[in-house]
Amino acid sequence: FYWYQKAAAQGLAEAGYELGVMYHNGEAVPQDDVRALEWFQKAAGQGLAEAQYTLGGMYYYGLGVARDYAQAAQWAGKAAAQDFVEAQQVIGMMYCYGRGVDKDYAQAAQWWRKAAEQGLAPAQRGLGCLYGLGQGVERDYGQAATWWGKAAGQGEAKAQYGLGMLYALGKGVAQDSRLAAEWLGRSAAQGDEDAAKALQLLQQEGIEALVEKYNTVTVTLFEGDIIFDKGIRIITPK
Repeated sequence: FYWYQKAAAQGLAEAGYELGVMYHNGEAVPQDDVRALEWFQKAAGQGLAEAQYTLGGMYYYGLGVARDYAQAAQWAGKAAAQDFVEAQQVIGMMYCYGRGVDKDYAQAAQWWRKAAEQGLAPAQRGLGCLYGLGQGVERDYGQAATWWGKAAGQGEAKAQYGLGMLYALGKGVAQDSRLAAEWLGRSAAQGDEDAAKALQLLQQEGIEALVEKYNTVTVTLFEGDIIFDKGIRIITPK
């Protein structure tokens, strides 16, 4: 703690960020989110992307400060502009929800594409959803299959479900009951109820029955709350 203080006093942003982490976690000092916020603000103001993203989380969850979604979006956006991949995912989510910013699916697609191209699975799934729904981008099942395929390979259950359904319906890919069953099965094994129902129908009544019941692919665009803790060790909702 002493050496971080010394370094932070000399203007080292990374040291200031570490002090914020220590105050947030109560490591070597009493837990104090107000002090944590002060150090994150200093480091963020110096342009440290990790601090900007974390500061966004502090505002989002109201840790050490009144909850402020606009400030959360502002700081997440600054980190995203520096190619901080988790911030790109979060700001995409905020544009989808219209939380702290005006709802804008095109902006969501822009930020998710940046994160998806860096290999972040939730962003790949989200981008696939936008292509599947035709929101913010022109509907393109081939692109949906591409991005869901990348996310599915990383274990994203909803992407596995979406990809399985594309194979079942022959949208964006050639119809293939074996691959449909494989991806639906992987998703169902993770507890996805939609995948389990589709897989049961496929196995019991065949692909024709599945196609008859599901003439389109519907995958939840986003699930649960916006989370700032991907890749960051400290910010979690309380």
